[in-house]
Amino acid sequence: MKKILLLSLVFLSPIIFSSCSDCPLVESKPIVFCSPREATVTEFNPDITPIVIKASDGVTDSTYYEPVKEYSIHSYQFPNDDSNSGMTPNDERFNNKSLIPIYQSAFKSLVDNKTYYAAILQKFPANEDIKGDFIVTQVDTLPPTINPLLPMSAKLRFYGFLAPIPTLSFKKENSNDFCTDIIKSLSQAQLTQLRTNKIRFGDSTDFGSFTLADIKIVDIITGKFISDPLVIASLPLSVATSIINPSASFKKVIHDVVVKPGEVYYYQARNGREFVFAITDIRVGTFEPRKRRMTVMFNAIK
Repeated sequence: MKKILLLSLVFLSPIIFSSCSDCPLVESKPIVFCSPREATVTEFNPDITPIVIKASDGVTDSTYYEPVKEYSIHSYQFPNDDSNSGMTPNDERFNNKSLIPIYQSAFKSLVDNKTYYAAILQKFPANEDIKGDFIVTQVDTLPPTINPLLPMSAKLRFYGFLAPIPTLSFKKENSNDFCTDIIKSLSQAQLTQLRTNKIRFGDSTDFGSFTLADIKIVDIITGKFISDPLVIASLPLSVATSIINPSASFKKVIHDVVVKPGEVYYYQARNGREFVFAITDIRVGTFEPRKRRMTVMFNAIK
């Protein structure tokens, strides 16, 4: 009986092995709950320097512009999926100018019957006008050893919805720990609360503060500032008032959030995706002119 059983197995084994060799191998994919990314963003600085070239006739001048050493006009935009770490789109409005209008209104001067722009000009766009998700408007890197009351910090101007997570702190650069200490520690109840507490721009009530002295008169054709006191004085008060105190439908939020290393935030990006990020570094560059930068570690929330 044993011999019959043994022979049966011998004859059946080729069939078993050949049939299995024809089966496709199915690899089980690991479930990745956390895959942190990093992004370093340079302090926004659109400053340019005019260079005037004198023509040989001594009359005709040519002017072109060069960026300052710290020039940087990129923002940061969180990624649409996990295939990349986001983008740093440039704000092309600053290509040949260091100031752009936040508010402006045309008026006709009774002095020369020409039309001009009265404008509030700024070196940073208003929150809703940012090209990406945020810009770094200022970096303060004074070491705490010099002044412990003034630690390293940065000012960020956001486009999307923000909520701080004061119960969490992440003073590391360890990606694995970021998953364990931050992402996996958040409960659904906490996420629900963060979604409830999120605020557009970080503060939807800060519209900046401007006075009549902040208004500049600009030639519509050349784009140059007007210094003629008669033209400046011809600006109607109603126009000036509408610029420094626009109606509710025209008001723009101008708000910066001060962040420090170790702080953790919830953010809903302009593409609709949700992220949790930590401020992991604020520093100056290695080489001159030592541009100032800020680094975040982040992960998308499913």
